[in-house]
Amino acid sequence: MGSVAAALRERGFQVSGSDENVYPPMSTFLEKEGVALKKSYRAENIPRDADVVVIDPETVGAQEVRMRFDLPTGAPRLYGGANGIDHVLVNGTEIVDHGEFTDARPGTLLRSGRDTETVSVPGGSNASGGTG
Repeated sequence: MGSVAAALRERGFQVSGSDENVYPPMSTFLEKEGVALKKSYRAENIPRDADVVVIDPETVGAQEVRMRFDLPTGAPRLYGGANGIDHVLVNGTEIVDHGEFTDARPGTLLRSGRDTETVSVPGGSNASGGTG
């Protein structure tokens, strides 16, 4: 996880961590990379506006893709759920609790094409002039 923290930090994200014990060489590496560490597992070590995902590495994985009819017009969409994602916090608010969605919606909805930019993937289907 230390390498992931350093990579996110390198990309401009604010990264901090909390652990019972962190020893060299990992503690030295994280300090050099600018990742703030707090000792012990405590709720107050998590920033109030944190985006956090807690997974179970033994069970994390994709569920079967299926159709859902939950759009406002009743139109279908493909949906692929996930196993092993126990808790998700967005902007400090829990949106997944013990693997179940809560009613909280603290984030910002991004609309494809309006809020995002499509990028080409080298070697992807568009590389040969395809449409997908």
